[in-house]
Amino acid sequence: MRCVAQYGANPEDLPEFLPQLTGYLNAGYSWLAWYWDKRNVGPTDDCHPPLRDVNDTPELPVWTHDYICDYATYLIYRNGNPQRQQRGIPFLSRWQEGVEHLRAEGGKAGVPDRFRNLYVFEPSPPPSKAEWQAEHKPGSKLGSFSPFGE
Repeated sequence: MRCVAQYGANPEDLPEFLPQLTGYLNAGYSWLAWYWDKRNVGPTDDCHPPLRDVNDTPELPVWTHDYICDYATYLIYRNGNPQRQQRGIPFLSRWQEGVEHLRAEGGKAGVPDRFRNLYVFEPSPPPSKAEWQAEHKPGSKLGSFSPFGE
């Protein structure tokens, strides 16, 4: 599989990589499945079946399989020292390109991410002279100041 080949360039890390490979592949598969048809990977009928081992094939278009491997490789590299994390950045970049490609191909979740609960402050208009004078009567702490230049 491509994941083993692209991570195999560092044979000292390979024993750590193999036991976690299926879990990391399923993580990438789940993300891409969501972007493709808004279904996750899981054991229920309304989900894509999870990958059991490296020989299973995801239920996504064939061109997405390499992106799943890129995500799994990135997840392995992100755990470790800064030099090791640096080696994972190209795989993360390729993964992100794959997500954009998937969106461009018309996945059901093919719209860009949106922020939820994002509030925009719209200031109220300044008060009129009459409104301001009604609130700030002479003798109050703010009564002697006028924003109207009086």
